[in-house]
Amino acid sequence: MRFSNFVFSIALAAVVSAGVVDRRATFTGKRDVELRENVVAPPACAKTTRRDFTPTQSNLLKRIAQTDLTAVAQSWQNLCVVSGGPRSPGPDPCVQLAGQNGIASLLANANACAQQDNADAMIDFAKKPGVTNKQALIANAITYRKHPRNALNIGGIVPSTPFCERAARNPELKGVVNAQLKGVDPGLYGGPNSPIVPFGANGTCPFGQTPNVATCTCH
Repeated sequence: MRFSNFVFSIALAAVVSAGVVDRRATFTGKRDVELRENVVAPPACAKTTRRDFTPTQSNLLKRIAQTDLTAVAQSWQNLCVVSGGPRSPGPDPCVQLAGQNGIASLLANANACAQQDNADAMIDFAKKPGVTNKQALIANAITYRKHPRNALNIGGIVPSTPFCERAARNPELKGVVNAQLKGVDPGLYGGPNSPIVPFGANGTCPFGQTPNVATCTCH
């Protein structure tokens, strides 16, 4: 457990350094000017602070805002360790899917599908021969998939995080998407490694849903 706790400490430090919804930390330069001049959110999005499909999980959002991602990783590891599932050869899924890939996939600079891929890997493990707590592991993976990702202040704007634009491998994850942190701009999406785009562009609605810019909702 000492090694895994060390991994969690490193990952949590990365979360803190990357920031959560931190309106003080900004990216500056030419991109800021382009962002302000060329990207405009649909008017309807200015009238709402939260998307209709975003789950109401005030306690979850509070914990994320306090950078309590270690508990998220630890909950998977605790279930994984007692599952009886295969942990070798190769990377230990009880560590890799928790404090390594698990937390990294929730950072603002992660690929839009990284969180879904990690949740899929969790369910893949849950279905392996010898696992004795399959349903608990699957439930944990679903809860993980619903977690908001971090959001950063970019040029004075805290954009929503883009959604994954492909289906999950496992049916248990169908229709399950990450929530958005309270305080992000519902009309703009993007991050440190992706362009800022207005609601209505690709990635501004979950896979399989269509954006309605007149109401700033997905259907």
